Amino acid sequence: MEETKKVTKVFFAWQDEKEENWLNDMASKGWMLKGVNKLTYTFIKSDIHDPIIYKLDYRSTRNDDFEEYKGIFEDAGWEHVGMFGDWHYFKGKSSCVGQEDIYSDSSSKIEKYKNLLYRLIIGLICMVIISLSFMFKSIESLSFLFILFRIIYLVFIGLICYSIYKTYGKIQSLNKSL
Repeated sequence: MEETKKVTKVFFAWQDEKEENWLNDMASKGWMLKGVNKLTYTFIKSDIHDPIIYKLDYRSTRNDDFEEYKGIFEDAGWEHVGMFGDWHYFKGKSSCVGQEDIYSDSSSKIEKYKNLLYRLIIGLICMVIISLSFMFKSIESLSFLFILFRIIYLVFIGLICYSIYKTYGKIQSLNKSL
């Protein structure tokens, strides 16, 4: 029976490179990513000696274009290991992939972050619209749990705003390198 390990770890949308580095570090210790579910990463112990590289891509795929999307990466030597939301996890043996990045140019990376930024802004707009429905209720008529819910909701809105800020910063940084 293969040895497995589950690790719960939180990465934010703009931390994809940090997440890739962590996955690569886990692989260097012999733990290969088997799958991702919410905030839990499942690894299997491996004795592969060829260095493994993990990369993430943010892409919304439908069922009818998912196989084509995967095929493009497979043709370049990458294996699709899993997905969480619209984040796709790929691995490749450094001896098999032509380069250590799935993007060959900065403009492709910019497009990835623009797609992410678009989704974050849509999410923020939806959360603000929903929050308007309960933000203006009389505070005297609200229970403690409802007030707590409002505070947590505002924290989530703040996190999305910060994610937008950091993602926009990544786009600006990549634009300077063009």
